[in-house]
Amino acid sequence: MRLNKRLAAAAGGGVLALASIVVSNFEGTELQSYRDAVGIWTVCTGHTATAQSGQVKSPQECAALLRSDLGAALEAVDEQVTVPIAVETRAALVSFVFNVGAGALKNSTLLRKVNAGDIEGACNELPRWVYASGERLRGLVRRRAAERELCLKGCAMLIRLAPWLVTIIAVVFAGLTWRLADLRAEALILERDQALEAAAVTQDALAWQKAQTEAISQALSRRDVRLEAIAQSMADKRQLLDTLERNDAETRDWADQPLPDGVTGWVRQLSDEADASAAAVHGAAAPGEAVAGSESEQQ
Repeated sequence: MRLNKRLAAAAGGGVLALASIVVSNFEGTELQSYRDAVGIWTVCTGHTATAQSGQVKSPQECAALLRSDLGAALEAVDEQVTVPIAVETRAALVSFVFNVGAGALKNSTLLRKVNAGDIEGACNELPRWVYASGERLRGLVRRRAAERELCLKGCAMLIRLAPWLVTIIAVVFAGLTWRLADLRAEALILERDQALEAAAVTQDALAWQKAQTEAISQALSRRDVRLEAIAQSMADKRQLLDTLERNDAETRDWADQPLPDGVTGWVRQLSDEADASAAAVHGAAAPGEAVAGSESEQQ
């Protein structure tokens, strides 16, 4: 089957399926190790990393090595290419890296053009890579032509899909715009609700603070009334003490004054009369007591 037909049949298989067909077509598969056109030891389908003299591999081992090498090449392409490219273009670049290595792609004009968006110009760079050890090789010429054709198919596919892509991008962008507007509206509603909740909390706090202030004011008023009552009571007590002190002073002044002469004689007369009365009473009572004592003795 011709290469183009094989590629068409594998078109739905993805990047590795397409790249595998190109690589297998130009590398061939040898179960026993050999030296390639420039003297590098090779085994299976273009495998050089671990190839050495005298190696013999089974078909299963060769298939596993091919999958591993293609995977490494695809990883290198995806790491270095920074713009979206079609499946066919990726497959062509994987075949190219499989052949020349990731380092050659990294420093190439081809990669700079790809990342600049010039996919067609990048594909047209492939035919320049047909030399090995300074020698132009016919096998490389045919291989680069096939890789370029596959690469440009991806470019043509992008051109055909461009109107559809623009429409899809416009629809997606419009959808994203609407979604962003919805999200913005939701965010504004959320901010409004949060502001209302904060205002309600603030209002409750102000009401509580007002109630507390009123309670404190009433307590202070009651305290002032009690303080006034205490002050009045202390004033009354002070007035009473002042009165008592004045009375006490007046009493001391009166006691310290000498009695008049007439009053003094009268007081002495009263005292003498009191003493005489007491003696008379005592004398009358003594004989009775003696008689009572005699009778007691006679008995």
